[in-house]
Amino acid sequence: MQTLSEFFKELWKRKVVQFGAIYVGASWLVLQAAIAIETTAKLPDWLDQTVLVFLTLGFPLVVLLAWAQDTNVSKSGSNAPPKIEKDKKPGIAVLPFVNMSGDKENEYFADGMTEDIITGLSFSQHLSVKSRTSTFSYKGTSPDIREVGKTLGVDYVAEGSVRPMGKRIRITVQLIEAKTGDHIWAEKYDRPTDTLFDVQDEVIDAITSALGANLTKAEANRARKLKPSSLSAWQVVQKALLLDFGFKDKNYGGFLEDAINALRKTAQKEPDYAYAHSLIAWLLNMKVTNGVSDNWRADLEEAKEHLQYGLSLAPEDPFNLNLSAAALGYIGKNERAEKLCLKALQINPNFPDVYFTLAQVYAYVGRFEEAEKALDTLENMAPNGIASFFAPWYRAISKSMQGDHKQAEKLLLHVNEIAPGYHLPHVFMAITLDALGRRNEAKEAIKKTLELQPDVTVQSISANIGAHPDPKEGQRRIKVLEELWPATNVP
Repeated sequence: MQTLSEFFKELWKRKVVQFGAIYVGASWLVLQAAIAIETTAKLPDWLDQTVLVFLTLGFPLVVLLAWAQDTNVSKSGSNAPPKIEKDKKPGIAVLPFVNMSGDKENEYFADGMTEDIITGLSFSQHLSVKSRTSTFSYKGTSPDIREVGKTLGVDYVAEGSVRPMGKRIRITVQLIEAKTGDHIWAEKYDRPTDTLFDVQDEVIDAITSALGANLTKAEANRARKLKPSSLSAWQVVQKALLLDFGFKDKNYGGFLEDAINALRKTAQKEPDYAYAHSLIAWLLNMKVTNGVSDNWRADLEEAKEHLQYGLSLAPEDPFNLNLSAAALGYIGKNERAEKLCLKALQINPNFPDVYFTLAQVYAYVGRFEEAEKALDTLENMAPNGIASFFAPWYRAISKSMQGDHKQAEKLLLHVNEIAPGYHLPHVFMAITLDALGRRNEAKEAIKKTLELQPDVTVQSISANIGAHPDPKEGQRRIKVLEELWPATNVP
């Protein structure tokens, strides 16, 4: 049963009180006008009394209409199709790290690290990060993470500790889903005590990068479980960014097409949502370079339009800059792509995704040492995230371009294990095996390519395979593929 206070709250919520007050005020003005007219025009005395009666009878009607109107709006809202929300960002709270010793130096370090991680995560414009003021109220307590999530209105909670271990100190951190209390990710960092403050920034950068990478992965997995009609615009983007990209089955082209179509719908409903446009551009260019486009000219033209518009909407957003750079890299616009990547890193130096884009760019322009360094950084920042696929794949491409075919073969074998449904590594394997004098095995690699993607032709992937720092070597590689390709599949 409702209490009296709850009843009045409900009246206020339904705007019954507000409409009632407006009606009383308006009625008083009408009554004063009636009295003035009656006096001036010398009308019968009962006129003002009649007006008062009608106004009094009208009051309950106004109250009932106000109450009913709110009910109707609520009902219509529940039946309306769900609206895609572009600003529904995943929220995270970083709780104060716990000092597991009595040393005040470690206390200051733990607090400072917590603040710096909050600051680092705040660089990401697609995360809603709770401020220090909100989270430090939990310092010295052991709260229920699910209650923290409800109180602060966040989806994820990060917590950690600083623990001395002889001459070393261990820093632990974990990421937890607030609604369920399930652990998503955890890591330990061991450092010598006497160098701890010298490497403080390094540890904080590593934690911040890993948290960001695992948050993205967690959001993608959560989006995968939701019905398309209930996805926010951000979740549509995350679903399209799932790291398997259809690599585990043969329907790679179908996966890309489904992702692009979902993003097109999002872009129509939220035309100013930059991520949707930039991601469409990236995936369309990916279709073309992987040889699974039915109409490469149309796809490239559409990609160009989305790329320009998406970049104009968010020219200072690191996530958007990297998507745009990746789209440009796929079509050989490497100089422009590098500039966007470096700009993204200036804004947010703790963003690992940028490094796999840089690695691709550097490999294709022959800056192999820089490509390797970018991949090293990627693996250090996100070892269990995007690096698990992109690092060995782009290293394989780099080694192949450098002519280190033995190392390229080892890497490609690993890539084929983790992405058995992806056809393009088998093309690079064919080039590598042919260079090692194993032409029959190279032909088998091409057969495997066509098992996965029967419609792929040498012509459809020539722009990708021919993209080499040495144009003559690029043409030679295309010629090798033409010799290896079954005659029935040569266009």
